[in-house]
Amino acid sequence: MSDLTSLEKRTLERLFQMAGGYVLDFSNRTFTDFLLDSVGIDPDDARFNGGSKANRLRAVWKELPNNVVAKLIGDLAAHATEVNPSPTTAAEVLKARDIQKRLAAGPPVVALEVLSTIVPDDFDAHMTAVRAAVEQGKAEEGIDRLHTCCVGYLRRACDAFNLRWLSTSSSPTSASLRGSTTSATTSRSLTTTRSSASPKPSTSSAMSPTW
Repeated sequence: MSDLTSLEKRTLERLFQMAGGYVLDFSNRTFTDFLLDSVGIDPDDARFNGGSKANRLRAVWKELPNNVVAKLIGDLAAHATEVNPSPTTAAEVLKARDIQKRLAAGPPVVALEVLSTIVPDDFDAHMTAVRAAVEQGKAEEGIDRLHTCCVGYLRRACDAFNLRWLSTSSSPTSASLRGSTTSATTSRSLTTTRSSASPKPSTSSAMSPTW
């Protein structure tokens, strides 16, 4: 979660006109679109389901880390300036920018409890299957199961912290590892070939003393 202080929240709520449950001039649809474009989250997600737009924004502040909240505050502040370009708004926007800078400057607040909630329900079953496969001499099958479980977990972790992951049919990392393995095998083969092909030194010359 972010570490916004109560005073900072009041400043932001005043700027974003949240007193009546609204957020600036957003409708439900445009608010959803704005959050998706700004930080890639859906305010209709169960984590942020607080009813009104203002309550959903408060839930976003509560649930997401500092770096994400900082980005959102900056984008909302820019929109507030467009909606109401008055001297009062300009002064409040400056305060919002200071809040944004503070949040962005520090390390993100990692919600460790979120990491525990995204562990798949069948995690223990996966690990049991991995161990069983390895013990039965089916290492490749065990590694494949472990890979599937870990990728699923990392994808859920990325989603939870608004991190984008690239889904491809062919993993560059896997290809790179396979290439490295092939290169290493080839190198060893060449070394062995050269070693076997090299003439052995003569025993007599090796043992001959140098006068």
